[in-house]
Amino acid sequence: SGGQQQRVALARAIAPKPELLLMDEPFSNLDIALRESLSEEVRYILTEFGITGLLVTHNQHEAFAMADKIGVMAAGKLLQWDTAQNLYYHPQSPEVAGFVGEGSFLPGEVSSKGEVTTLIGTFSSDSGTTVPEAFGRGFGRVSVFIRPEDVYVDPDSVCRATLLKSHFRGPGRLHTFELTSGHQVICTDNSPASLTPGKDYGISVCNRRVSLFYHPDERNRDRKVA
Repeated sequence: SGGQQQRVALARAIAPKPELLLMDEPFSNLDIALRESLSEEVRYILTEFGITGLLVTHNQHEAFAMADKIGVMAAGKLLQWDTAQNLYYHPQSPEVAGFVGEGSFLPGEVSSKGEVTTLIGTFSSDSGTTVPEAFGRGFGRVSVFIRPEDVYVDPDSVCRATLLKSHFRGPGRLHTFELTSGHQVICTDNSPASLTPGKDYGISVCNRRVSLFYHPDERNRDRKVA
């Protein structure tokens, strides 16, 4: 079987106890369950023998499960080298934010007092907001990145959005809303209630755990300092 062949190949590579083991998409031809179990076995063996492993993969779940540190590359450049948690919650560029997991980009404005105003609410840039080091303490127009689990349906919200589509994902659903501005926002919803595409709903952001990046029009301009 494919799983046995992969185990034999990995055993041959690990047997000499190398200092560094390079693995290029080692689980790509396996089904999900076998891929997860085998990746756990390999991580355990590498840790047990003190072998450093370098894994090349396009599968984010695989990288998150196996790696202590992950490097995100694009166009031959290393965009960020970090833990899985930091890549997800504290991306240092819009490219990393958009590549790792899912989310929505919205235009925003940062005031000199540090308040961030977006199409779905205003909040303090100190309340869980990720500001990449390269951003500094500038203010002005920004691009705001929000994860779908931080958006929720809120009947009391003044922000209204039209539900475009809703996909069932086992424990919950992934909704895609369109704001009056035309911008789209995705939202995970674990409630049993079903929503109707085409209808308007109120949405809000919880936890205020968002990331700020330069607005494309201001990326190359001099920044003021708050």
